[in-house]
Amino acid sequence: MKKSIINPSLLMVIFILSVSTALYAQNLLNTNTWTVGSGSVSGFSQNGATAENSREYGLNHAGQNVILWKASPGSTSDADGGWNSSYHSINHNTTYRFTVWIKKTNSNSGTTYLGCNSTNNILRLDGTVNNNPYFWYGDLPQLNRWYLIVGFVHRSSYTSDVNLGRIYDGVTGQAVKTITDYKFKSTATSVRHRSY
Repeated sequence: MKKSIINPSLLMVIFILSVSTALYAQNLLNTNTWTVGSGSVSGFSQNGATAENSREYGLNHAGQNVILWKASPGSTSDADGGWNSSYHSINHNTTYRFTVWIKKTNSNSGTTYLGCNSTNNILRLDGTVNNNPYFWYGDLPQLNRWYLIVGFVHRSSYTSDVNLGRIYDGVTGQAVKTITDYKFKSTATSVRHRSY
């Protein structure tokens, strides 16, 4: 994973997430376990040090006061905030949508990631295994603006090479970038959400 050294006082990334099946939009992740505090919480293990992961009240993309996950990266170039969800049982014959709302503030230093994991069970659309799949990583177009990142892991029988994943501007609703899609291997039984 590519990392950059950043000044912790310059960067804050805030996350809101969801993983759901594309057809039924049922959310498999439960953020009801989120409480104000720091570090890991039931269903979400911290990425990086406890000091780099906090949950606090703030305004989401719709202007509602909710608990947000805040990543405040340290000065070393390593895991710097965000989470790995618990693994969730899936049906490899179903397409799943992975989403996260992110608002990056203070600096464009560092890299934002949205991915998933199911060891040896996530395939690129060409059918080759990817054991470290990210729908997208990089810099969002603007600081201090909410963006919705939407990635897909398609059913194992999916044959298209068209990527449906997008990054959407939270103000205009317009897609600003196409991102990478994946599909499940027929042996896949679980998957987790990764957002850093």
